[in-house]
Amino acid sequence: MAKKKVSEATAWLPPGFDLKKSYALKAVIEGRADSGQQVEAIRYIVRDLAGLAYQPEDLDSINTTYYNLGRQVVGRGIDQIAKLNLGDIAAKQQKQEKQ
Repeated sequence: MAKKKVSEATAWLPPGFDLKKSYALKAVIEGRADSGQQVEAIRYIVRDLAGLAYQPEDLDSINTTYYNLGRQVVGRGIDQIAKLNLGDIAAKQQKQEKQ
């Protein structure tokens, strides 16, 4: 698999950089994001920054592969939390505390 050549002008940009996604993430950080921006920011974090949109293997570097796999652990954790039924978990914890 051929590696994409990164131009010097964009080498410092984060993975999957997109201006709209970056504005959405900045709005979340500043506490002024609307619901659409919140969704866009989380998708950007999970898919692009945490690398879930990419294959982690780098045939030229095992260290890069390990780094990418580490990024994906973070993305999977965020994705897993988003899919949890927090109401059920809270109810089970309350039930255990009463016992």
